[in-house]
Amino acid sequence: SGLDLERAMISPLCLGIAERALELTVDFAKTRQQFGKPIARFQALQWMTADAATELETARLLTRRAAWLHDAGKPFADAAARACHLSTNHARKITDRALQMHGGYGYTEDFPVERLYRDAYSLHALTGRTDLAKIEIAQSLARAL
Repeated sequence: SGLDLERAMISPLCLGIAERALELTVDFAKTRQQFGKPIARFQALQWMTADAATELETARLLTRRAAWLHDAGKPFADAAARACHLSTNHARKITDRALQMHGGYGYTEDFPVERLYRDAYSLHALTGRTDLAKIEIAQSLARAL
């Protein structure tokens, strides 16, 4: 249906936003100095970027699976719902972390992270409630059992 295709197409948008936010954040962390060293060397920030990279990769894999099923002419509604649900949530988390790691700079329009943050939240609102995707995923699982 159109909704399934929309979900499959929104996931890559979320991935692009999240990937760019992660790239900008890693670059910023390598150049921003605090206490005489780059903030990229602080463990808390390393963990934030590690979580972001892992979340990005899981969303990417689900998105690719949904696209592969669509291209193969197989049912892809469940895969598209999962990909959309995960990618929108992860894009929000990743851009939120990027904003935090930029500190006060992240809230200014001078840094692109601020725009990515707004875009991630807009896409989440555009896709509708994630509760609906969860319900569809659960119903799909129930039918399969």
